[in-house]
Amino acid sequence: MGKRKGRENNDDRRKKKKKKTETTGSEQLRFFVNEFQSANDVQLSSIELESLKADSSILELSNSQNSRDTDLDVKLLGGDIKGAFGNCWRQVLCESEVVEGKIPPGSPSVLIVSPSALRSIHLLKGFRFMTKQCSAVKLFSKHIKLQEQISLLKNRVNIASGTPSRLLAHLTSFHFHYLDQ
Repeated sequence: MGKRKGRENNDDRRKKKKKKTETTGSEQLRFFVNEFQSANDVQLSSIELESLKADSSILELSNSQNSRDTDLDVKLLGGDIKGAFGNCWRQVLCESEVVEGKIPPGSPSVLIVSPSALRSIHLLKGFRFMTKQCSAVKLFSKHIKLQEQISLLKNRVNIASGTPSRLLAHLTSFHFHYLDQ
């Protein structure tokens, strides 16, 4: 009986550890800015900080914490991204041509960062209803060589998904300067 009680106490401890606290968009943005400044050893000016607003910089995702169904997370993510772009999601996410002076090649509308190639593929499944019309690029080292990925980024990319190390390798191939326009 003593062992049983000990096991129950361990289960209770695990449940308490699993309990996550929800954070607001403002708290997430503050965390991101602090980490960005710390990692890059910079201090953003008040003008730069003024342009960052939680309602336009942070996407509040649908809450699926109570579910253990990872497929539900994937489905919700696709819907959340579609919702973030509103009624014009198809025009923004599915533009197939490079728009001269406006949308350069290698500038994805959505960038998904995943800890592993398998998770990256899994998350892209949530965009399947979009990727039939929108081009998606997989950026991780398991299947496609770096040079092949670089050549893919010379075309219009709507959705890019990859691992942190591979995305860092592609930093010069991405064109993010248009984001503030």
